[in-house]
Amino acid sequence: MDVSGDLDEPPVCEQCGLVLELVPDRAGEHLAVRLDCLLHGPQLMWTPFGDDAERGRPSMEWSRAGLQAAGFKGFVSFAKLKAAKVPPDPGIYVVLRPSTSVPEFVERTVAGDHHGRDQSVPVSLLREKWVPDAEVVYIGKANARKPRPGRAAPRPALRTRLAEYRRLGEGKDSPHRGGLYIWQLADYDDLLVGWKTLPDEFVKAEETRLIAEFVKTYGRRPFANRKD
Repeated sequence: MDVSGDLDEPPVCEQCGLVLELVPDRAGEHLAVRLDCLLHGPQLMWTPFGDDAERGRPSMEWSRAGLQAAGFKGFVSFAKLKAAKVPPDPGIYVVLRPSTSVPEFVERTVAGDHHGRDQSVPVSLLREKWVPDAEVVYIGKANARKPRPGRAAPRPALRTRLAEYRRLGEGKDSPHRGGLYIWQLADYDDLLVGWKTLPDEFVKAEETRLIAEFVKTYGRRPFANRKD
C-alpha cells in the first residue's frame, strides 16, 4: 500500500475495502501515524510525522547515528549479545556492518546445519546480492511469543529472537531462518546488532516500511534479506 503520495483517494483495507482511519501514535521515541481498519485492526504505521517532518529530515539515515536517532539501541557484536541487556519486548532489529568496503566471503558458512543440511550458498550469489555503500546488512523482526505450556508469562520476543540468531552463528541448529548470508562474511565478528521496541501489532508493518525505505535508497533489499 502506497501512503507516500496524495491522500485525496482515501486508503482502504486490502482485506475488506473499508476506508482506513489515520491515528496518531508512536514508534519508539518518534511520532508516527497508524492506518487502522475497523474490522481488521492496524494495517500500516510509518514515520516521521509531526516534528520530524517539519524539520525536513529524511525518514531514515542508514548509519549507526541515523538508526540511533530513529530509536534503535544496543549496537553490540554477536559475541557480546548474550551478556547484553536485550529487552524482552516485541520489536525490530538491524545488523550493521561498520564498513562500506567490499567484503570478502567464505565458501562455507559458520551457521549451523539445518536438519543436517549445510546452509552455505555460492559465493557468486553473495557477490550478486551485496549492496554497495550500505552498512545495514539485515532488517528483522521479533513478534510477541505465546507462553510455554504450563506457564503464564509470555516468552521474551527480541531477547529470544536475537539469541536464536546468535546461536545460528555459533554453528548450532536454530529456528532463525532469515539473514543467513551474514554468516558467510569473512568479517562477521565485526557485525553489530541494534534493536528497537514496538507494540506487537506494529512490528510487521514497521519492518516492511523500513525495508521499503532501504529499497528506495539503495535500489534493493538489504544484503541478507532474501524476502520482505
